[in-house]
Formats: sequence, C-alpha cells, structure tokens
Amino acid sequence: MGSKRLRVGIIILSGGKGARAGGKDKGWCLYDGNPLIKIVIEQLEQQLQKIAEIDFKLVISANRNLADYEKLGYAVV
Repeated sequence: MGSKRLRVGIIILSGGKGARAGGKDKGWCLYDGNPLIKIVIEQLEQQLQKIAEIDFKLVISANRNLADYEKLGYAVV
C-alpha cells in the first residue's frame, strides 16, 4: 500500500490597518534587519520540510503592498 501525502493549507494573515504600528504594514517591519513576513515564511518552510510526507500550499492575505508580497513567490489574496 502506497503512502499518502498529507496536504496542508496555510494562510498568513498580513492585512490590516497597522494602527498599533503607526500605520505601517507590519509584514514589512524589520526585526534584526529582516522583514517579519520573510521571517515567518522561513520558519514555516523549515518546519514543514522536516515532515517528509507533506505537501503544503502557502497563501498570504494582504490588503496593501501586494506587488511586494507577490515577489515572495506565494499566492497573495
């Protein structure tokens, strides 16, 4: 019997007014010189790659700076 791969969908919620961040898009705020969105994606990819039998689809939900989010290589809604 063949092994079945686990399929997982992940949505990163990156939309919002940024009211508590002075109107800034928090996904692009820097932490140790890196945008938060890139840190989150890297951490997710590292964890998911440890699971051999998994296929994942990552989607970013954003309401501004859409072109910048699209450059990360994932679908943006």
